Amino acid sequence: GQSGLEAKASPVLEGVVKNVFKVEALTVPPGTEMVSFMLVPPDVNLANLQPGDTEKMVQALDVIGSDGWNALLDTTKVKNGVYKLVVIPTVRRPSQEKPFLDWAQTEVINKN
Repeated sequence: GQSGLEAKASPVLEGVVKNVFKVEALTVPPGTEMVSFMLVPPDVNLANLQPGDTEKMVQALDVIGSDGWNALLDTTKVKNGVYKLVVIPTVRRPSQEKPFLDWAQTEVINKN
């Protein structure tokens, strides 16, 4: 991310995820109140969600940072293939001008 956001996922072996895996935001921007974790297929544009898009994604939200910012994502709920793993720290009531504090993404392959 641009403001020092660092994240990691495990277990991930050579970019492959399967079953349930953990995603953690290791460092987040000041003022973070919650963190969204998502597996997004290539045909979904987060900035312009269409009807049916959320059914193709795996999403989790952590609203309690006292135990670290993390979530479990269940890859068995979506098709195999290439996905963007996206981590987005934000506030509870984001503005239109600044919908998130930062974001980070990487590519992973879902293989169940």
